[in-house]
Amino acid sequence: TMEDAVEEAAQGASGNPGGLFHSILHGEDGLHARTHRAAALRTAAVVSPWLAEGQFAGACQGLLRLDAGCTAAEALALTTHLALPPTHVQWLGQADARAVANIPVPHGGWLFHQGGWVDPAGYAQALLGEARRHASVVFMPGSQVGQLKRLTQGGQSWWQALDAEGHAMAAAPVVVLAGAVDSPQLIQGLTSAATLPLSPVRGQISSLPLQTGIVAPSIPVAGAGYVLPAHDGRLLFGATSDANDQDPAVREADHWHNLSQAAQLGSLPLAPSNALPAGIWGRVGWRAVTPDRLPYIGPLPLDTSPWSTPGQRPPRTDQPRFVPRLRDAQGGVYVITGFGSRGITWAALAGELLASWVTGSPSPIEAPLRDALDPARIVTRARARGMSG
Repeated sequence: TMEDAVEEAAQGASGNPGGLFHSILHGEDGLHARTHRAAALRTAAVVSPWLAEGQFAGACQGLLRLDAGCTAAEALALTTHLALPPTHVQWLGQADARAVANIPVPHGGWLFHQGGWVDPAGYAQALLGEARRHASVVFMPGSQVGQLKRLTQGGQSWWQALDAEGHAMAAAPVVVLAGAVDSPQLIQGLTSAATLPLSPVRGQISSLPLQTGIVAPSIPVAGAGYVLPAHDGRLLFGATSDANDQDPAVREADHWHNLSQAAQLGSLPLAPSNALPAGIWGRVGWRAVTPDRLPYIGPLPLDTSPWSTPGQRPPRTDQPRFVPRLRDAQGGVYVITGFGSRGITWAALAGELLASWVTGSPSPIEAPLRDALDPARIVTRARARGMSG
């Protein structure tokens, strides 16, 4: 059973009319880069056949990520060092970048061949449709879970979802918390669970009808902001990023911010104007952001502080895989959240990784990457800070 507080799936930040996905490139090719690359490649593999069938809007024909601080020589040295194939990522100078993107970008950048854009809501509906076909998932819209309660009887245990008034909504051995910025509220109600830091970051997108002076790119272009190919006669671009901001209103100042970024990318005129363009439209959403900018995917860790009492033998917490969890052989509580602005990039791989945790099947990624996404890393790092202090 899938309980959702809203009436339709993908009504939060996923309700935007378009969003991008792509790999990232770091010189050290650490865990952050490797996990995002694995996620982007999996997304490309999943969405490509659906896009070919026309299930939802979008394209997987590459994404250009501008990089003003990189020269051709530095790009060659980096790709040689990382041994990444040009079929995945390649450097384009300004002239080639302009030819590929079909807009006058200000400098060169990286072309991620497995990048692109999709309609997030359409993608979410396609994923939900797959779940319905293969696992008989029942979607329950307009049903907000207020708390979780563990029940035991006859040696069996399961979890019960309750509404705000304490009425039972559903019960199952396994619970997956996938409420983005709302997930911590349910976690806080579980007294034995560790606290997972998660911050809401406000973002506003903008959209304009195609008109004189607007040049739509042929593929998504990102840098300081992003701009997507035209869809339904409009240009979508953005986005702002404001922490500790709960204002739900579409703001004129944020439109100006997005217009400036789109102009710098080459899609809009640079000339300032005293009034916002006619037909401009915007939407506000909140991203769930973790301290290390990697999502939480896996079983919920237990709060290990009670084991600090003298005379009690503490569990191993030096590695995420050893941290005690809120689960047993019959089931447990799992979390999948903290995608930040990369929900489209992460969705496919995150779902498969979570399924491997729940079923005990082989992980779709190697152990170091799984550990980097494990929510128990928060406990491990807290222990390390305590020992160093």
